Amino acid sequence: MTKKEYREKAKFENNDFVNQNNEWYNIEPFESAMIERIIPRIINLTPNKDSFKICDAGIGLGTTMYCFYEETKTFKDKDFKFYGVEKYKEYVDFFNNNLKQYWDDKIVIYTNDIMKHNYGEYDIVYTYTPFKKEGDLMCLYQKIIDEMKTDSVLFECTLNGNGFYNTIQKTHKNNQNKTNMINIMGHNVLVIK
Repeated sequence: MTKKEYREKAKFENNDFVNQNNEWYNIEPFESAMIERIIPRIINLTPNKDSFKICDAGIGLGTTMYCFYEETKTFKDKDFKFYGVEKYKEYVDFFNNNLKQYWDDKIVIYTNDIMKHNYGEYDIVYTYTPFKKEGDLMCLYQKIIDEMKTDSVLFECTLNGNGFYNTIQKTHKNNQNKTNMINIMGHNVLVIK
């Protein structure tokens, strides 16, 4: 299935429960060729690694992660498993009933609050600004950094105009003894030392 076809199937009409909770949430972030090409470059940071566990903290319906999944197919000599953490059971149920079949059994989505999930088993963690306040986002980044193993990568994507462009830099500044910051195609990623 193409990325475009997946996005069409991932149309989820009922967002009422999100609005009633007054939560910031976006189930279908923008996807561009630039974002899609970042995952192969991150994978190439550790060329000797044969398998990767990739997690999307706040996966929604997996539209961005599906792009990453498609990009990893170019690595014939590596094994990839995908994970998502999503607190809204309605999204997880919709995903399991309508979209999971397109992943070749390579994805598991946990119904959990992203602040309560343990990120210690993953090689790459991706986020798409799951919080409205920068302080909350920095708390999530700190939690992820504290739990991730050596040579793991934290990668973020931020919404235009939300003012979070410096959040990962600030997180790195607070954790210079734990992280290296690398810029890949205009996006900063943190590599755990």
